[in-house]
Amino acid sequence: MLTVANAGVPMIVLHGAVFVFAFVPIVLIELAVLMLITRASFGRLLVTSCVANACSTIVGIPVTWLVLMLLQMMVGGGSAHGLETTGDRIYAVTIQAPWLIPYEEELGWIIPTAALVMLVPFFIMSWLSEWYVALRMLQQADSKRIARGVLLGNIATYLMIAGYWCATLAISQSSPT
Repeated sequence: MLTVANAGVPMIVLHGAVFVFAFVPIVLIELAVLMLITRASFGRLLVTSCVANACSTIVGIPVTWLVLMLLQMMVGGGSAHGLETTGDRIYAVTIQAPWLIPYEEELGWIIPTAALVMLVPFFIMSWLSEWYVALRMLQQADSKRIARGVLLGNIATYLMIAGYWCATLAISQSSPT
Protein backbone atom coordinates (compact mmCIF):
# COMPACT_ATOMS: atom_id res chain seq x y z
CA MET A 1 0.00 0.00 0.00
CA LEU A 2 1.28 3.47 -0.92
CA THR A 3 1.62 5.81 2.03
CA VAL A 4 1.51 9.58 1.78
CA ALA A 5 2.02 10.36 5.45
CA ASN A 6 5.37 11.97 4.68
CA ALA A 7 4.16 13.96 1.67
CA GLY A 8 3.86 17.22 3.58
CA VAL A 9 1.18 19.86 3.47
CA PRO A 10 0.64 21.74 0.19
CA MET A 11 -0.62 25.03 1.63
CA ILE A 12 -2.51 25.87 -1.57
CA VAL A 13 -5.18 23.41 -0.44
CA LEU A 14 -5.71 25.18 2.88
CA HIS A 15 -5.43 28.68 1.41
CA GLY A 16 -7.73 27.73 -1.46
CA ALA A 17 -10.39 26.57 0.97
CA VAL A 18 -10.16 29.82 2.97
CA PHE A 19 -10.26 32.04 -0.12
CA VAL A 20 -13.21 30.13 -1.63
CA PHE A 21 -15.12 30.14 1.67
CA ALA A 22 -14.46 33.87 2.13
CA PHE A 23 -15.11 34.82 -1.52
CA VAL A 24 -18.52 36.45 -1.01
CA PRO A 25 -17.50 38.48 2.06
CA ILE A 26 -14.31 39.54 0.25
CA VAL A 27 -16.26 40.70 -2.80
CA LEU A 28 -18.73 42.63 -0.63
CA ILE A 29 -16.07 44.30 1.51
CA GLU A 30 -13.99 45.30 -1.50
CA LEU A 31 -17.16 46.47 -3.28
CA ALA A 32 -18.04 48.71 -0.32
CA VAL A 33 -14.55 50.23 -0.27
CA LEU A 34 -14.59 50.80 -4.04
CA MET A 35 -18.03 52.44 -3.77
CA LEU A 36 -16.81 54.86 -1.11
CA ILE A 37 -13.66 55.80 -2.97
CA THR A 38 -14.53 55.72 -6.69
CA ARG A 39 -18.19 56.69 -6.54
CA ALA A 40 -18.86 54.57 -9.62
CA SER A 41 -22.23 52.80 -9.99
CA PHE A 42 -23.10 49.85 -7.77
CA GLY A 43 -23.70 47.46 -10.67
CA ARG A 44 -20.44 48.29 -12.40
CA LEU A 45 -18.46 47.96 -9.20
CA LEU A 46 -20.18 44.70 -8.23
CA VAL A 47 -19.23 43.10 -11.55
CA THR A 48 -15.71 44.54 -11.31
CA SER A 49 -15.24 43.24 -7.75
CA CYS A 50 -16.53 39.78 -8.72
CA VAL A 51 -14.35 39.50 -11.83
CA ALA A 52 -11.23 40.93 -10.16
CA ASN A 53 -11.55 38.62 -7.17
CA ALA A 54 -12.33 35.60 -9.33
CA CYS A 55 -9.15 36.29 -11.33
CA SER A 56 -6.98 36.63 -8.25
CA THR A 57 -8.55 33.59 -6.53
CA ILE A 58 -8.66 31.21 -9.49
CA VAL A 59 -5.46 32.26 -11.27
CA GLY A 60 -3.36 34.61 -9.14
CA ILE A 61 -3.25 32.68 -5.85
CA PRO A 62 -2.43 29.31 -7.47
CA VAL A 63 0.21 30.82 -9.79
CA THR A 64 1.81 32.71 -6.89
CA TRP A 65 1.82 29.52 -4.80
CA LEU A 66 3.36 27.54 -7.68
CA VAL A 67 6.16 30.09 -8.14
CA LEU A 68 6.86 30.10 -4.40
CA MET A 69 6.79 26.30 -4.22
CA LEU A 70 9.26 26.06 -7.13
CA LEU A 71 11.52 28.61 -5.42
CA GLN A 72 11.25 26.56 -2.23
CA MET A 73 12.48 23.46 -4.06
CA MET A 74 15.27 25.40 -5.82
CA VAL A 75 16.73 26.63 -2.52
CA GLY A 76 16.59 23.23 -0.82
CA GLY A 77 13.39 23.76 1.12
CA GLY A 78 11.93 20.43 0.09
CA SER A 79 13.56 18.37 2.82
CA ALA A 80 13.30 18.31 6.58
CA HIS A 81 15.91 20.25 8.53
CA GLY A 82 14.38 19.76 11.96
CA LEU A 83 12.90 22.27 14.36
CA GLU A 84 15.54 22.27 17.07
CA THR A 85 16.53 25.94 16.92
CA THR A 86 14.65 29.19 16.46
CA GLY A 87 16.33 29.51 13.05
CA ASP A 88 15.05 26.06 12.05
CA ARG A 89 11.51 27.01 13.05
CA ILE A 90 11.70 30.31 11.15
CA TYR A 91 13.00 28.45 8.09
CA ALA A 92 10.14 25.94 8.33
CA VAL A 93 7.43 28.62 8.30
CA THR A 94 9.00 30.93 5.70
CA ILE A 95 11.08 29.08 3.10
CA GLN A 96 9.00 25.92 3.48
CA ALA A 97 5.65 27.74 3.76
CA PRO A 98 4.31 26.80 0.29
CA TRP A 99 4.69 23.04 0.89
CA LEU A 100 5.18 22.29 4.56
CA ILE A 101 7.37 19.43 5.69
CA PRO A 102 5.25 17.01 7.75
CA TYR A 103 6.49 17.84 11.22
CA GLU A 104 3.44 15.98 12.52
CA GLU A 105 3.56 17.03 16.16
CA GLU A 106 4.19 20.68 15.29
CA LEU A 107 1.66 21.25 12.50
CA GLY A 108 -0.80 22.90 14.91
CA TRP A 109 1.33 26.05 15.05
CA ILE A 110 3.27 25.62 11.79
CA ILE A 111 0.22 25.64 9.50
CA PRO A 112 -1.33 28.94 10.68
CA THR A 113 2.08 30.60 10.99
CA ALA A 114 3.10 29.55 7.47
CA ALA A 115 -0.33 30.67 6.24
CA LEU A 116 0.30 34.13 7.71
CA VAL A 117 3.68 34.26 5.95
CA MET A 118 2.07 33.26 2.64
CA LEU A 119 -0.48 36.06 2.97
CA VAL A 120 2.22 38.61 2.16
CA PRO A 121 2.94 37.47 -1.42
CA PHE A 122 -0.75 36.61 -1.91
CA PHE A 123 -1.71 40.13 -0.86
CA ILE A 124 0.75 41.70 -3.30
CA MET A 125 -0.48 39.49 -6.15
CA SER A 126 -4.14 40.12 -5.30
CA TRP A 127 -3.71 43.86 -5.10
CA LEU A 128 -1.80 44.12 -8.38
CA SER A 129 -4.00 41.72 -10.36
CA GLU A 130 -7.26 43.18 -9.06
CA TRP A 131 -5.99 46.70 -9.73
CA TYR A 132 -5.18 45.70 -13.31
CA VAL A 133 -8.65 44.16 -13.81
CA ALA A 134 -10.39 47.16 -12.19
CA LEU A 135 -8.46 49.61 -14.38
CA ARG A 136 -9.60 47.72 -17.48
CA MET A 137 -13.21 47.45 -16.36
CA LEU A 138 -13.60 50.98 -14.96
CA GLN A 139 -11.94 52.91 -17.75
CA GLN A 140 -13.84 56.16 -17.14
CA ALA A 141 -13.07 56.23 -13.41
CA ASP A 142 -10.10 58.03 -11.88
CA SER A 143 -7.17 55.57 -11.94
CA LYS A 144 -5.74 56.93 -8.68
CA ARG A 145 -9.06 56.36 -6.92
CA ILE A 146 -9.23 52.85 -8.36
CA ALA A 147 -5.70 52.09 -7.15
CA ARG A 148 -6.49 53.42 -3.67
CA GLY A 149 -9.83 51.59 -3.52
CA VAL A 150 -8.37 48.26 -4.56
CA LEU A 151 -5.46 48.67 -2.14
CA LEU A 152 -7.68 49.60 0.82
CA GLY A 153 -10.18 46.87 -0.03
CA ASN A 154 -7.42 44.28 -0.12
CA ILE A 155 -5.95 45.55 3.14
CA ALA A 156 -9.37 45.13 4.78
CA THR A 157 -9.97 41.63 3.44
CA TYR A 158 -6.45 40.40 4.07
CA LEU A 159 -6.67 41.64 7.65
CA MET A 160 -9.86 39.57 7.94
CA ILE A 161 -8.06 36.48 6.60
CA ALA A 162 -5.03 37.16 8.81
CA GLY A 163 -7.44 37.35 11.76
CA TYR A 164 -8.70 33.88 10.90
CA TRP A 165 -5.16 32.46 10.82
CA CYS A 166 -4.23 34.29 14.05
CA ALA A 167 -7.30 32.82 15.75
CA THR A 168 -6.38 29.37 14.42
CA LEU A 169 -2.86 29.80 15.81
CA ALA A 170 -4.18 30.96 19.19
CA ILE A 171 -6.57 28.01 19.39
CA SER A 172 -3.78 25.59 18.49
CA GLN A 173 -1.64 26.99 21.29
CA SER A 174 -4.40 26.85 23.89
CA SER A 175 -5.38 23.24 23.15
CA PRO A 176 -3.93 20.57 25.43
CA THR A 177 -1.27 18.46 23.72
